[in-house]
Amino acid sequence: MENNFSKNLRHLRVQHGMTQEELGKLLNKDYSTVGKWENGTRSPIMEDVIKIADFFDVPLQELIGGTYIKSKSSNDFKKILKDKGLLDDNDNLTEEDAKKLIDFAIANKDFIINKKEN
Repeated sequence: MENNFSKNLRHLRVQHGMTQEELGKLLNKDYSTVGKWENGTRSPIMEDVIKIADFFDVPLQELIGGTYIKSKSSNDFKKILKDKGLLDDNDNLTEEDAKKLIDFAIANKDFIINKKEN
């Protein structure tokens, strides 16, 4: 079975708008250690794998297993933004606009997460 931990880790980190340095600080590791995990030249200890799975709120088996974690679809992000009052039901976005919106949402995740529900 192919081990996709490296791909999954990088994908989750980028999806959450984090740098290797930020993730490293969270785990009390150097950014270069995170980089080595992501390029597959080093493997973390189980304690760190558990911390990563907990932080990103993904099942351990999904993080280390053979299934590559897929990103949320534009519809998933649209629903989240609608729930937060940042997008109206009448907004019809093209796929290109949806991707831009997703990039914006990831870059501004703290604002979106902390926005109060209406």
